[in-house]
Amino acid sequence: MKKSFAPFFYVVSMFGILMGFYTIERIIYYVWNHHGFAEARTSDILLAFAHGLRFDIYALLFINIIPLILSFITLERIQKKQIEILKFLILIPNAFFIAINQIDVEFSNFAGRRMTLGNLHILTEAQGKISAFFMTYGFLMATHILLMILFIYTAWKLAAYFKNNPVYLKPVIYGCILVLIIPLIALGARGGLQRKPLSITHAIIFDGSYLNQMVLNSSFTVLRGKNSSQLKEKKDFKDFVELKPFLNGFAADQTNWKENFSINKTNIVLIIFESLSQDYIEFTPFLKELAAKGLIFTNNYANSRRSIEGISSILAGIPALMSDSYVTSPYFNNELRGLGTYFKNIGYETSFFHGGLPGTMYFDQFTKKAGFDKYYSSDDHPHPKDSDGFWGIYDEPFLQFALTEIDKMKKPFVSGIFTLTSHHPYKIPEAYKDFPKGKIPILQAIYYTDHSLRKFFETAQNKPWFKNTLFVITADHTSLPYTEEFDNSLGRFRVPMIFYHPTFSDWPKINSHKLTQQVDIMPTLLDMFKIQDSNRNLFGKSIFNDKPSEVTLLNDQTYYLVNNKYAVEMRPGHKTLTFNIEKDLKFKNSIENNLELEKKLKATIQYYNNGLIENSLYLK
Repeated sequence: MKKSFAPFFYVVSMFGILMGFYTIERIIYYVWNHHGFAEARTSDILLAFAHGLRFDIYALLFINIIPLILSFITLERIQKKQIEILKFLILIPNAFFIAINQIDVEFSNFAGRRMTLGNLHILTEAQGKISAFFMTYGFLMATHILLMILFIYTAWKLAAYFKNNPVYLKPVIYGCILVLIIPLIALGARGGLQRKPLSITHAIIFDGSYLNQMVLNSSFTVLRGKNSSQLKEKKDFKDFVELKPFLNGFAADQTNWKENFSINKTNIVLIIFESLSQDYIEFTPFLKELAAKGLIFTNNYANSRRSIEGISSILAGIPALMSDSYVTSPYFNNELRGLGTYFKNIGYETSFFHGGLPGTMYFDQFTKKAGFDKYYSSDDHPHPKDSDGFWGIYDEPFLQFALTEIDKMKKPFVSGIFTLTSHHPYKIPEAYKDFPKGKIPILQAIYYTDHSLRKFFETAQNKPWFKNTLFVITADHTSLPYTEEFDNSLGRFRVPMIFYHPTFSDWPKINSHKLTQQVDIMPTLLDMFKIQDSNRNLFGKSIFNDKPSEVTLLNDQTYYLVNNKYAVEMRPGHKTLTFNIEKDLKFKNSIENNLELEKKLKATIQYYNNGLIENSLYLK
């Protein structure tokens, strides 16, 4: 006697259709981000698609496990109702995850990686801006909407088909199908025959970050990346005493800086320029003028790829060496000594300005923890008409507003200012639409922000506090590479760093091409103001320290330790490699492994991981 098993075949059919949709989304990801695959071989692209299938199977099994189990057993008299229930159990979660994958086609450019549960908060910052997104991403969004409509229509029509067309089989044949399919489901849920269940680490197959990101899908990274900020204890060194000499900040007290800016109660204005790569410096004529009068470091590295991570590197000297940001991690309640913390202790007033929405990237929470008592956002700006319609207030009016508020502050002060307009979609005021354009869209916005900084300084130079103020200018992270020199794993981290003082010119002799990084800013300022803390963290050191430097970076689950000549690359499941970056910036040919640099990298990772786990970065 035959029975109908239509619900089971409906779910299996929808699973196959969903696999097709995920492949289409991967194709869209490839086309939209084609700049990242310029050097990829066709064979590698095809291999990325092939490897991506097991991540798709895993994610779809995870999302659809309930309707799949419910479809195994059925009674003919309730099949139509069962299929109707299964339709919604499939439609609702899968529509959500398809939308996440669609958003991530562009969002991954901001984050430098696929979305995880820890950064889903970015979706809340898009409230009220749907029309603006349509204007900027019209074609992409139209494509995604059509695909979503097609998915919903397919699920609906297929459900109607199986309700009206029962699938009859002998129970024994159906049983044999289940016997065959259940082990395959178990294998797919594990992600393959490898020793450990499938994880994000298994997607690190290629040298190129974009290829590895294309292997993944955003459903997988949201589902499996939820504990990515939970660090693992390291035991390469038996204790802190053993690893300390290998840290970049060891012997940080060695300095050529003789002045003490705290005697004159020198003010500090720290400007963080959104997405300013060293690659774009030709589009910042004003910054070049400032650099000529002060100090600029052209071999300077951002310790992160995202704004939410860059701010902790700059304001607290903590690099981004875990998958999620410090501020969204379980360690945010740890002890933190930020720039504001130190300067408040010697009588400075502290403030921070960002023209974005209140709470954007948790800047308000982080800056408060880093010792900045006052926080100003777009809500504090008196003229809402100055909004860009996307993220907040245009740079020129907001920088002028910041000056107005700084004027009211008790002197001396430390103020941080984070620019906004050079954030995608790079919209600038209509009055400046004729500003120079470059080969990539961000360059006109960079030129506009540089113009806004010029206007800021033109106003500031008439303020009584201006001549007694140290200005520090850097960037949170880079954006797309513009020239060949920066189109490599390390070039995508290089941002400028400038120190300028209107009335001080007796700078120590220093090599402007020396290796520096964001986490050096705080120890440099502590050095310049002679603020002592024997227990400060040891990631960075003063730029006036002549001890050779190393920069530690994390990109796409891969650690790098870089000095002036070599780079060590360490990734899970792979042999540690060393490259001569003077000759091989593309990391094509590894050389004999540099064991000393490998030790320094392991020491930094252990100090970071164990220090956050044990809340012991500031050792007593």
